[in-house]
Amino acid sequence: MNRLRTDDGHFIDPSTGELRTSVEAVITNEGLLSRNYYDHSGKLKCWSSDSNTPDSSVPLEDRESARCIDCVQNIKSATGYKSKPCKFYTTISLVQENSLTACSLRIGGASLFAKSINKMTLYQYRDYLKSNKEQLHTVLTEIYLSQVENLSRIYFKPVRPLTQEELTNIQQLNEAAELNPFKEQYMTYVIKNVIADWPRINQPYKWSDEQNRSVPCASDAPGASYELGFIMDLDQAKELYGLMKTAWDEKRKTDKAYAKYDDLKMTFKKQDGGTYKGTSRIKAAYESGPTDVPDQYDIKNNKLDKDFELTHKSLVHIQVEFVPYKKTQNSPGGISLRLKAVMVKKLAPKVSRESPFEAEEDGFVAGNSSDSPFTAEDTNDGFESNVVPIQSAPEPDPFADEEPAAEPVKRKKKKEEPQASGEDLSSIIDEWGSE
Repeated sequence: MNRLRTDDGHFIDPSTGELRTSVEAVITNEGLLSRNYYDHSGKLKCWSSDSNTPDSSVPLEDRESARCIDCVQNIKSATGYKSKPCKFYTTISLVQENSLTACSLRIGGASLFAKSINKMTLYQYRDYLKSNKEQLHTVLTEIYLSQVENLSRIYFKPVRPLTQEELTNIQQLNEAAELNPFKEQYMTYVIKNVIADWPRINQPYKWSDEQNRSVPCASDAPGASYELGFIMDLDQAKELYGLMKTAWDEKRKTDKAYAKYDDLKMTFKKQDGGTYKGTSRIKAAYESGPTDVPDQYDIKNNKLDKDFELTHKSLVHIQVEFVPYKKTQNSPGGISLRLKAVMVKKLAPKVSRESPFEAEEDGFVAGNSSDSPFTAEDTNDGFESNVVPIQSAPEPDPFADEEPAAEPVKRKKKKEEPQASGEDLSSIIDEWGSE
């Protein structure tokens, strides 16, 4: 989602860059009351997404208390500051009236709780509307900046109630953008003309230690997900990494919880022949419930059945979301590629992963038998959906000699090569081809 920023007493329009002293918008969500604490050097030390307890991603050594209410950083002047070092904030969602574009706006504590004469902070404004039987999302609001003791504060005042038609339009816009206080909006991207690598997206799968492979499972099983590996050439890998790095840098710039993280690491796995393997996945269930099977389409945009089984080495387009994730003990943080949809350009013949051999034209072929788990295939026939035919089967795959990477139960971390800080994108990606 675009972010409406402030600078030197002005709002900066996220679409045009225009400077404004005020904007008229519909506030679609007031956000979650949160906290963050910066030390004297300006380094983010601790934060809370619910304003009650430190976030689970805060390092244990940086947590000064198990509860925000008991923390010394929540006491005025307790550590030498004139005010409480730990500050409140929230991030609201809104739709601008002039352009009908959705964006977010961060509101600091002084614009949430402070009492003013003839001005209303966010929570004052919310309560004022309630007393007049209105809500934030039913009124067009003027959001403006005002100088108070040399600081810009954000205030709110009503312009007019929305018409029924406007309410419907805003509701449809919200549904299209899936705006809610718990779900962030992410950049989407279509990765074109890559080779599917052992896709598992027709149903949920999880890793089985006993069988040493991924197996079908229920959507609520621990670790259940839909996953699609893909093989790309060097140029595709460079372009994708560049876009992911841009999303990562933007997250570090706009979200204080990410500000202290390092540059984005290159996570693609180099294959024999100079190609690279990436992975896109989505959990089979979140706290809100099960996720849908990723949509699959043929080249005419006909939607395929949910249980359609994409085959290994098929040629595909993949739609993904760039989803930032936080640093953990086992990861430096980064961008995951959340799988959204797949277009099948050429469907490869189905093969058994257990067989280490490629099919051959000449040689022994067993007779058809009901006891065999395999069926004969005519290599002259191409993929055809149940609606329209697609293209014929692909030419011999350029990666046909590549062995599929096994998925071990436990994998030791590969020792990372040291990387100089501040190394630019071109110097990073140019090294890939020389390995």
